[in-house]
Amino acid sequence: MVTMARDVVARDAVNPEFLPVEQQQTPTAELLDRLVHQVARRREQEAVDMAVCHGDLCLPNIILDPRTLDVAGFVDLGRLGLADRYADLALLLANARETWTDEEQARDADTAFAERYGIALDHDRLRFYLHLDPLTWG
Repeated sequence: MVTMARDVVARDAVNPEFLPVEQQQTPTAELLDRLVHQVARRREQEAVDMAVCHGDLCLPNIILDPRTLDVAGFVDLGRLGLADRYADLALLLANARETWTDEEQARDADTAFAERYGIALDHDRLRFYLHLDPLTWG
């Protein structure tokens, strides 16, 4: 993802609409520079927590069985591959957050998800991938 982000940023091809509102007026090279100092740590984490990742795991890309509400499949698999599971978790939780009516509901849902998933969420790691992802689309 970092290699893709470097390419997209170098081509000045980042879509500002994909960035968090508070970052839309910041030069994309600066946004990438803010993340670069974390790359070594994130690669260490990825090496011990690698998983098959969707690459764009958001609610519209998940197909549910209408009878059971179990996951029945996925669409838009163009970025499917091995990666740090947090790359997918960051997008999924951020997208799901948009469905809740307030921040307390969203935090409770994140906590419930993490408990069922069997992890303690690393919020810094989530934030890293959430800020890196929009720099890769261009």
